[in-house]
Amino acid sequence: MGVYARVQDTGFDDVLDTLVYQPIYSPSTLQVTTTDSDQQTILIQVEQGGIGSGSWRTIKTFATGGSATIDHTFYHRSLDRVRLFLQVDGGGSNTATINELNHTVATFQGNGVKMTMDKFAADSGLFRPVIDTVAETADFTATVEKHSNRTTTLDASGAALTIVLPSSTGTLNWYKFVSIVDPGSNDIVISCDADGGFFTGAIHVSTDGSAPTPFSADQTANDLITLNNTTTGGLIVGDTILCTDVGTNVWLVWGQVTSSGAEATPFSGT
Repeated sequence: MGVYARVQDTGFDDVLDTLVYQPIYSPSTLQVTTTDSDQQTILIQVEQGGIGSGSWRTIKTFATGGSATIDHTFYHRSLDRVRLFLQVDGGGSNTATINELNHTVATFQGNGVKMTMDKFAADSGLFRPVIDTVAETADFTATVEKHSNRTTTLDASGAALTIVLPSSTGTLNWYKFVSIVDPGSNDIVISCDADGGFFTGAIHVSTDGSAPTPFSADQTANDLITLNNTTTGGLIVGDTILCTDVGTNVWLVWGQVTSSGAEATPFSGT
């Protein structure tokens, strides 16, 4: 089925040397082995604003002195471009290895040695279809790297669960949250007040599944969504909330949730 990691450039020994690759599956694990004798700084960066934007955001900085092996596992959106950037060079040579789903998909070596790439056939059984999801069972702060543009499954059966969204800047990144376990009496709360953000849009709340009531957010006042397992939803497995970063301090919300008793708005303000 071809190469599971797509790579540009070779060589990784001199200042400003750059390796750009496009991973397929998340998370990825990056291992860099250095043999330099002096200080060396290597950056892991993710491209922002689409392929070819020229804008890169640093997600990890490694500063090594002498020989070292560095491991870093990180989450990313499918087909995001990732690059290694050699910012400070102390001499010696480097080898970078990329792993996805615990299998090596690319190895880069410096000093003019060409990169090698492992290929896996789709029918080998080594890779199977992957659902792009993240699972959460306790309070967490959503991040672009781990949670954006993928579904996050929620298990609040052990305790109430609070989600804090990142700052909204108009990236159009979306964050989908789906309850997959009966939460019992535990609330699920989503907050967007990290930097003064507010919700707009609507959540549909239904007690019978056939006549949901849409509740609209007040973009100037509502920064909390609470599913209380009774009147505001969160009662059954499959209740879903989708939040999209549509502007500075603005989150567009769509939701479909199930309630008991009189339907009520899930929106409130801090």
